[in-house]
Amino acid sequence: MRWSIAILLSIISVPNCTVAAGGKSPVKKEDLRYKGKVFSYWQEHARTELSAEGRIDALHAMAAFGVRGYRQEAAAVILDIVKEYSEQAYGFEGKTPDEKVVAEALWSYRKLGPKAVPVLIERTANPNVKYFAEFILFVDESAPFLIEAILTGHKVVRARAIVGLAIRYPEYLDELQGKDRQRFINALLDFIKEDSKNADKSTLFQSLTLIGRFGPKAKSAIPALLPVLKEIIQHNDLNRADRQFVMERMKELDVDSKRLVPFLIEFLQYNLDEEKKGNREGVVTIHERKDRIKQVTLPSGKKVRQTVYEMVQSRALNHKDKVIHELAKHGAHAKQAVPLLISAYKAGDELTRTRVAEALGAIDAPAKSALPILREASKSEDEELRQAAVAAIKKIEGE
Repeated sequence: MRWSIAILLSIISVPNCTVAAGGKSPVKKEDLRYKGKVFSYWQEHARTELSAEGRIDALHAMAAFGVRGYRQEAAAVILDIVKEYSEQAYGFEGKTPDEKVVAEALWSYRKLGPKAVPVLIERTANPNVKYFAEFILFVDESAPFLIEAILTGHKVVRARAIVGLAIRYPEYLDELQGKDRQRFINALLDFIKEDSKNADKSTLFQSLTLIGRFGPKAKSAIPALLPVLKEIIQHNDLNRADRQFVMERMKELDVDSKRLVPFLIEFLQYNLDEEKKGNREGVVTIHERKDRIKQVTLPSGKKVRQTVYEMVQSRALNHKDKVIHELAKHGAHAKQAVPLLISAYKAGDELTRTRVAEALGAIDAPAKSALPILREASKSEDEELRQAAVAAIKKIEGE
Protein backbone atom coordinates (compact mmCIF):
# COMPACT_ATOMS: atom_id res chain seq x y z
CA MET A 1 0.00 0.00 0.00
CA ARG A 2 1.42 3.41 -0.97
CA TRP A 3 1.44 5.94 1.84
CA SER A 4 0.43 9.49 0.99
CA ILE A 5 3.45 11.78 1.07
CA ALA A 6 1.32 14.58 2.41
CA ILE A 7 0.63 12.41 5.45
CA LEU A 8 4.19 11.15 5.80
CA LEU A 9 5.73 14.62 5.60
CA SER A 10 3.27 16.18 7.99
CA ILE A 11 3.89 13.71 10.79
CA ILE A 12 4.51 15.78 13.87
CA SER A 13 6.39 14.41 16.83
CA VAL A 14 4.07 11.94 18.47
CA PRO A 15 2.93 13.26 21.84
CA ASN A 16 4.04 11.57 25.02
CA CYS A 17 0.96 9.40 25.10
CA THR A 18 -0.92 6.86 23.03
CA VAL A 19 -4.70 6.62 22.90
CA ALA A 20 -5.78 3.34 24.44
CA ALA A 21 -8.22 1.03 22.69
CA GLY A 22 -11.88 1.43 23.54
CA GLY A 23 -11.63 5.16 24.13
CA LYS A 24 -9.93 4.82 27.52
CA SER A 25 -7.62 7.48 28.91
CA PRO A 26 -4.34 7.98 26.99
CA VAL A 27 -1.33 5.87 27.87
CA LYS A 28 1.87 7.79 28.58
CA LYS A 29 4.72 6.69 26.37
CA GLU A 30 6.77 5.95 29.47
CA ASP A 31 4.22 3.26 30.35
CA LEU A 32 4.45 1.46 26.99
CA ARG A 33 5.87 -2.05 27.02
CA TYR A 34 7.36 -4.44 24.47
CA LYS A 35 7.25 -8.03 25.73
CA GLY A 36 6.59 -6.58 29.16
CA LYS A 37 9.66 -4.33 29.15
CA VAL A 38 9.89 -0.50 28.95
CA PHE A 39 11.93 1.39 26.35
CA SER A 40 14.97 1.90 28.59
CA TYR A 41 15.28 -1.85 29.09
CA TRP A 42 15.48 -2.49 25.33
CA GLN A 43 17.79 0.48 24.88
CA GLU A 44 20.23 -1.06 27.33
CA HIS A 45 19.61 -4.53 25.90
CA ALA A 46 20.66 -3.30 22.44
CA ARG A 47 23.83 -1.81 23.92
CA THR A 48 24.93 -4.89 25.84
CA GLU A 49 23.49 -7.91 23.98
CA LEU A 50 25.94 -9.55 21.59
CA SER A 51 23.91 -12.41 20.11
CA ALA A 52 22.19 -11.94 16.77
CA GLU A 53 18.88 -13.18 18.18
CA GLY A 54 19.04 -10.74 21.10
CA ARG A 55 19.87 -7.81 18.84
CA ILE A 56 17.04 -8.68 16.49
CA ASP A 57 14.66 -8.61 19.47
CA ALA A 58 15.98 -5.16 20.37
CA LEU A 59 15.52 -3.95 16.77
CA HIS A 60 11.91 -5.13 16.75
CA ALA A 61 11.38 -3.30 20.03
CA MET A 62 12.84 -0.10 18.54
CA ALA A 63 10.47 -0.32 15.58
CA ALA A 64 7.50 -0.72 17.93
CA PHE A 65 8.52 2.09 20.28
CA GLY A 66 9.75 4.32 17.43
CA VAL A 67 6.31 4.79 15.89
CA ARG A 68 4.82 5.51 19.31
CA GLY A 69 6.73 8.55 20.49
CA TYR A 70 10.35 7.36 20.58
CA ARG A 71 11.35 7.95 16.94
CA GLN A 72 14.59 9.89 17.53
CA GLU A 73 15.73 7.71 20.42
CA ALA A 74 14.90 4.49 18.55
CA ALA A 75 16.73 5.72 15.45
CA ALA A 76 19.85 6.37 17.54
CA VAL A 77 19.69 2.88 19.09
CA ILE A 78 19.35 1.19 15.69
CA LEU A 79 22.31 3.13 14.31
CA ASP A 80 24.41 2.23 17.35
CA ILE A 81 23.85 -1.40 16.40
CA VAL A 82 24.41 -0.79 12.68
CA LYS A 83 27.79 0.89 13.14
CA GLU A 84 29.27 -2.49 14.14
CA TYR A 85 28.44 -4.11 10.77
CA SER A 86 30.50 -3.52 7.63
CA GLU A 87 29.31 -3.88 4.05
CA GLN A 88 30.14 -7.61 4.10
CA ALA A 89 27.03 -8.11 6.26
CA TYR A 90 24.68 -6.90 3.49
CA GLY A 91 24.16 -10.25 1.79
CA PHE A 92 20.36 -10.28 2.33
CA GLU A 93 20.22 -14.05 1.96
CA GLY A 94 20.00 -14.37 5.71
CA LYS A 95 22.58 -17.14 5.83
CA THR A 96 24.77 -15.61 8.51
CA PRO A 97 23.80 -14.06 11.87
CA ASP A 98 25.24 -10.70 10.75
CA GLU A 99 23.14 -10.70 7.57
CA LYS A 100 20.02 -11.37 9.65
CA VAL A 101 20.78 -8.47 12.00
CA VAL A 102 21.40 -6.02 9.13
CA ALA A 103 18.22 -7.09 7.32
CA GLU A 104 16.17 -6.50 10.49
CA ALA A 105 17.92 -3.16 11.07
CA LEU A 106 16.91 -1.97 7.59
CA TRP A 107 13.31 -3.09 8.17
CA SER A 108 13.17 -1.44 11.61
CA TYR A 109 14.62 1.87 10.40
CA ARG A 110 12.25 2.11 7.46
CA LYS A 111 9.43 1.46 9.91
CA LEU A 112 10.33 4.71 11.69
CA GLY A 113 9.42 6.67 8.55
CA PRO A 114 11.03 9.62 6.76
CA LYS A 115 11.23 11.78 9.89
CA ALA A 116 14.10 9.52 11.03
CA VAL A 117 16.23 10.59 8.05
CA PRO A 118 17.92 13.58 9.78
CA VAL A 119 19.26 11.32 12.56
CA LEU A 120 20.61 8.97 9.89
CA ILE A 121 22.36 11.73 7.95
CA GLU A 122 23.88 13.24 11.11
CA ARG A 123 25.71 9.97 11.76
CA THR A 124 27.06 9.24 8.28
CA ALA A 125 30.56 10.21 9.41
CA ASN A 126 30.77 6.58 10.55
CA PRO A 127 31.55 4.51 7.40
CA ASN A 128 29.25 1.64 8.42
CA VAL A 129 26.35 3.99 9.10
CA LYS A 130 27.07 5.70 5.78
CA TYR A 131 26.80 2.37 3.98
CA PHE A 132 23.55 1.67 5.84
CA ALA A 133 22.24 5.09 4.73
CA GLU A 134 22.99 4.20 1.12
CA PHE A 135 20.52 1.34 1.37
CA ILE A 136 17.85 3.32 3.20
CA LEU A 137 17.97 6.27 0.80
CA PHE A 138 19.24 5.09 -2.55
CA VAL A 139 19.31 1.32 -3.01
CA ASP A 140 15.74 0.69 -1.98
CA GLU A 141 14.57 4.19 -2.86
CA SER A 142 11.43 5.52 -1.22
CA ALA A 143 10.02 8.86 -2.31
CA PRO A 144 9.14 10.04 1.23
CA PHE A 145 12.68 9.24 2.44
CA LEU A 146 14.22 11.04 -0.56
CA ILE A 147 12.06 14.10 0.06
CA GLU A 148 13.13 14.21 3.70
CA ALA A 149 16.77 13.84 2.61
CA ILE A 150 16.36 16.91 0.39
CA LEU A 151 14.83 18.85 3.27
CA THR A 152 17.78 18.09 5.58
CA GLY A 153 20.11 20.30 3.57
CA HIS A 154 23.12 17.93 3.61
CA LYS A 155 24.79 18.85 0.30
CA VAL A 156 25.94 15.46 -0.98
CA VAL A 157 22.89 13.53 0.15
CA ARG A 158 20.56 16.26 -1.04
CA ALA A 159 22.06 16.28 -4.53
CA ARG A 160 21.72 12.52 -4.92
CA ALA A 161 18.19 12.56 -3.51
CA ILE A 162 17.17 15.24 -6.02
CA VAL A 163 18.35 13.11 -8.93
CA GLY A 164 16.69 9.97 -7.56
CA LEU A 165 13.38 11.73 -6.98
CA ALA A 166 13.36 13.51 -10.35
CA ILE A 167 14.14 10.37 -12.33
CA ARG A 168 12.06 7.77 -10.49
CA TYR A 169 9.32 9.42 -8.46
CA PRO A 170 8.35 12.87 -9.82
CA GLU A 171 4.64 12.02 -9.60
CA TYR A 172 4.87 11.81 -5.79
CA LEU A 173 5.30 15.58 -5.67
CA ASP A 174 1.71 15.99 -6.81
CA GLU A 175 0.64 14.94 -3.32
CA LEU A 176 2.53 17.74 -1.55
CA GLN A 177 0.21 20.49 -0.40
CA GLY A 178 0.39 23.87 1.33
CA LYS A 179 3.26 24.32 3.76
CA ASP A 180 4.85 20.98 2.86
CA ARG A 181 5.01 21.96 -0.80
CA GLN A 182 6.44 25.41 -0.01
CA ARG A 183 9.01 23.92 2.36
CA PHE A 184 10.15 21.51 -0.35
CA ILE A 185 10.35 24.27 -2.99
CA ASN A 186 12.43 26.40 -0.59
CA ALA A 187 14.83 23.47 -0.06
CA LEU A 188 15.30 23.13 -3.81
CA LEU A 189 15.88 26.88 -4.14
CA ASP A 190 18.48 26.75 -1.38
CA PHE A 191 20.28 23.96 -3.23
CA ILE A 192 20.19 25.82 -6.54
CA LYS A 193 21.39 29.08 -4.97
CA GLU A 194 24.17 27.47 -2.93
CA ASP A 195 25.49 25.13 -5.60
CA SER A 196 24.68 26.86 -8.90
CA LYS A 197 28.38 27.37 -9.69
CA ASN A 198 29.71 24.09 -8.33
CA ALA A 199 27.03 21.41 -8.72
CA ASP A 200 26.87 19.05 -11.64
CA LYS A 201 24.77 20.62 -14.40
CA SER A 202 22.46 17.62 -14.61
CA THR A 203 21.69 17.87 -10.87
CA LEU A 204 20.79 21.54 -11.26
CA PHE A 205 18.51 20.66 -14.15
CA GLN A 206 16.84 17.91 -12.12
CA SER A 207 16.18 20.53 -9.42
CA LEU A 208 14.50 22.74 -12.02
CA THR A 209 12.49 19.73 -13.20
CA LEU A 210 11.16 19.19 -9.69
CA ILE A 211 10.25 22.86 -9.24
CA GLY A 212 8.64 22.93 -12.68
CA ARG A 213 6.55 19.92 -11.66
CA PHE A 214 4.52 22.24 -9.40
CA GLY A 215 3.71 24.56 -12.31
CA PRO A 216 2.04 27.89 -11.38
CA LYS A 217 1.77 26.67 -7.77
CA ALA A 218 5.49 27.40 -7.50
CA LYS A 219 5.20 30.99 -8.80
CA SER A 220 6.30 32.29 -5.40
CA ALA A 221 9.75 30.88 -6.22
CA ILE A 222 10.16 32.96 -9.39
CA PRO A 223 11.69 36.15 -7.86
CA ALA A 224 14.40 34.10 -6.14
CA LEU A 225 14.86 31.64 -9.01
CA LEU A 226 15.35 33.96 -12.00
CA PRO A 227 18.55 35.70 -10.78
CA VAL A 228 20.05 32.27 -10.09
CA LEU A 229 19.03 31.02 -13.54
CA LYS A 230 20.71 34.05 -15.07
CA GLU A 231 23.87 33.21 -13.17
CA ILE A 232 23.67 29.55 -14.21
CA ILE A 233 23.40 30.59 -17.86
CA GLN A 234 26.42 32.87 -17.52
CA HIS A 235 28.69 30.44 -15.68
CA ASN A 236 27.74 26.91 -16.72
CA ASP A 237 28.46 26.80 -20.46
CA LEU A 238 24.90 25.93 -21.45
CA ASN A 239 24.37 24.82 -25.03
CA ARG A 240 21.23 25.26 -27.13
CA ALA A 241 19.50 22.20 -25.75
CA ASP A 242 20.26 23.36 -22.19
CA ARG A 243 18.76 26.76 -22.87
CA GLN A 244 15.75 25.09 -24.43
CA PHE A 245 15.36 23.05 -21.24
CA VAL A 246 15.51 26.18 -19.06
CA MET A 247 12.94 27.88 -21.30
CA GLU A 248 10.53 24.95 -20.95
CA ARG A 249 10.84 24.97 -17.15
CA MET A 250 10.16 28.72 -17.04
CA LYS A 251 7.06 28.17 -19.14
CA GLU A 252 5.87 25.53 -16.68
CA LEU A 253 6.14 28.07 -13.87
CA ASP A 254 4.09 30.53 -15.95
CA VAL A 255 6.75 33.23 -15.73
CA ASP A 256 5.28 36.56 -16.86
CA SER A 257 6.33 38.27 -20.09
CA LYS A 258 8.29 41.03 -18.38
CA ARG A 259 10.59 38.49 -16.75
CA LEU A 260 10.68 35.83 -19.46
CA VAL A 261 11.28 37.93 -22.59
CA PRO A 262 14.86 39.02 -21.59
CA PHE A 263 15.77 35.33 -21.25
CA LEU A 264 14.25 34.56 -24.65
CA ILE A 265 16.20 37.40 -26.23
CA GLU A 266 19.42 36.03 -24.73
CA PHE A 267 18.57 32.54 -26.01
CA LEU A 268 17.91 33.87 -29.52
CA GLN A 269 21.15 35.88 -29.53
CA TYR A 270 23.06 32.77 -28.44
CA ASN A 271 21.54 30.71 -31.25
CA LEU A 272 22.39 33.34 -33.87
CA ASP A 273 25.95 33.60 -32.58
CA GLU A 274 26.35 29.82 -32.72
CA GLU A 275 25.08 29.73 -36.31
CA LYS A 276 27.63 32.34 -37.28
CA LYS A 277 30.28 29.96 -35.95
CA GLY A 278 28.89 27.22 -38.17
CA ASN A 279 27.34 25.26 -35.31
CA ARG A 280 24.16 23.64 -36.67
CA GLU A 281 23.31 21.77 -33.46
CA GLY A 282 19.59 21.04 -33.21
CA VAL A 283 18.91 21.26 -36.97
CA VAL A 284 17.01 18.11 -37.89
CA THR A 285 16.71 17.21 -41.56
CA ILE A 286 13.58 15.31 -42.51
CA HIS A 287 12.32 13.85 -45.78
CA GLU A 288 8.70 13.91 -46.84
CA ARG A 289 6.97 12.13 -49.71
CA LYS A 290 4.97 14.50 -51.90
CA ASP A 291 2.57 13.10 -54.47
CA ARG A 292 1.73 14.96 -57.67
CA ILE A 293 -0.10 14.29 -60.91
CA LYS A 294 1.77 14.50 -64.18
CA GLN A 295 1.09 13.59 -67.80
CA VAL A 296 3.08 10.61 -69.08
CA THR A 297 3.49 9.49 -72.73
CA LEU A 298 3.41 5.72 -73.09
CA PRO A 299 5.56 3.85 -75.70
CA SER A 300 2.41 3.53 -77.82
CA GLY A 301 2.18 7.30 -78.00
CA LYS A 302 -0.89 7.47 -75.78
CA LYS A 303 -0.84 10.19 -73.15
CA VAL A 304 -2.13 9.34 -69.67
CA ARG A 305 -2.19 11.04 -66.25
CA GLN A 306 -0.29 9.22 -63.54
CA THR A 307 0.40 9.85 -59.86
CA VAL A 308 4.10 10.10 -59.17
CA TYR A 309 5.95 11.05 -56.00
CA GLU A 310 9.20 12.65 -55.03
CA MET A 311 11.10 12.88 -51.75
CA VAL A 312 11.35 16.50 -50.63
CA GLN A 313 13.97 17.45 -48.09
CA SER A 314 13.00 19.86 -45.34
CA ARG A 315 13.76 20.27 -41.66
CA ALA A 316 12.05 20.33 -38.31
CA LEU A 317 11.96 23.35 -35.99
CA ASN A 318 15.31 23.89 -34.37
CA HIS A 319 16.03 25.58 -31.03
CA LYS A 320 16.21 29.02 -32.63
CA ASP A 321 12.82 28.63 -34.30
CA LYS A 322 11.29 27.49 -31.02
CA VAL A 323 12.59 30.59 -29.22
CA ILE A 324 11.15 32.80 -31.97
CA HIS A 325 7.84 30.95 -31.72
CA GLU A 326 7.85 31.52 -27.95
CA LEU A 327 8.57 35.24 -28.39
CA ALA A 328 5.47 35.49 -30.60
CA LYS A 329 3.31 34.46 -27.64
CA HIS A 330 4.29 37.59 -25.72
CA GLY A 331 3.05 40.09 -28.30
CA ALA A 332 4.05 43.71 -27.72
CA HIS A 333 5.95 42.69 -24.57
CA ALA A 334 8.58 41.28 -26.94
CA LYS A 335 9.16 44.58 -28.79
CA GLN A 336 12.78 44.68 -27.57
CA ALA A 337 13.40 41.57 -29.66
CA VAL A 338 12.52 43.25 -33.00
CA PRO A 339 16.14 44.09 -34.05
CA LEU A 340 17.21 40.53 -33.23
CA LEU A 341 14.24 39.09 -35.11
CA ILE A 342 15.24 41.11 -38.17
CA SER A 343 18.75 39.62 -37.92
CA ALA A 344 17.24 36.15 -37.59
CA TYR A 345 15.17 36.77 -40.72
CA LYS A 346 18.16 37.87 -42.76
CA ALA A 347 20.24 34.86 -41.69
CA GLY A 348 17.46 32.28 -41.82
CA ASP A 349 15.81 29.96 -44.30
CA GLU A 350 12.12 29.98 -45.24
CA LEU A 351 11.04 28.15 -42.10
CA THR A 352 12.87 30.56 -39.78
CA ARG A 353 11.65 33.54 -41.79
CA THR A 354 8.07 32.33 -41.48
CA ARG A 355 8.43 32.08 -37.69
CA VAL A 356 9.95 35.59 -37.65
CA ALA A 357 7.08 37.02 -39.69
CA GLU A 358 4.57 35.45 -37.30
CA ALA A 359 6.40 36.90 -34.28
CA LEU A 360 6.60 40.37 -35.81
CA GLY A 361 2.89 40.27 -36.56
CA ALA A 362 2.19 39.32 -32.94
CA ILE A 363 4.31 42.23 -31.69
CA ASP A 364 2.11 44.49 -33.81
CA ALA A 365 2.76 48.24 -34.14
CA PRO A 366 6.09 48.27 -32.23
CA ALA A 367 7.50 46.13 -35.08
CA LYS A 368 7.24 48.90 -37.72
CA SER A 369 11.00 48.86 -38.30
CA ALA A 370 10.59 45.34 -39.71
CA LEU A 371 8.17 46.37 -42.49
CA PRO A 372 10.88 46.39 -45.24
CA ILE A 373 11.77 42.73 -44.69
CA LEU A 374 8.11 41.80 -44.38
CA ARG A 375 7.32 43.46 -47.72
CA GLU A 376 10.18 41.49 -49.22
CA ALA A 377 8.78 38.31 -47.66
CA SER A 378 5.30 39.05 -49.02
CA LYS A 379 6.72 38.43 -52.50
CA SER A 380 8.29 35.09 -51.59
CA GLU A 381 7.59 32.00 -53.64
CA ASP A 382 7.11 30.09 -50.37
CA GLU A 383 3.37 30.23 -49.72
CA GLU A 384 3.52 29.88 -45.94
CA LEU A 385 6.11 32.65 -45.61
CA ARG A 386 4.20 34.88 -48.01
CA GLN A 387 0.94 34.49 -46.09
CA ALA A 388 2.63 35.11 -42.72
CA ALA A 389 4.29 38.27 -44.04
CA VAL A 390 1.06 39.67 -45.53
CA ALA A 391 -0.79 39.02 -42.24
CA ALA A 392 2.00 40.70 -40.23
CA ILE A 393 1.99 43.78 -42.46
CA LYS A 394 -1.76 44.19 -41.99
CA LYS A 395 -1.44 43.98 -38.21
CA ILE A 396 1.48 46.39 -37.98
CA GLU A 397 -0.13 48.95 -40.29
CA GLY A 398 -3.44 48.60 -38.48
CA GLU A 399 -5.47 47.46 -41.45
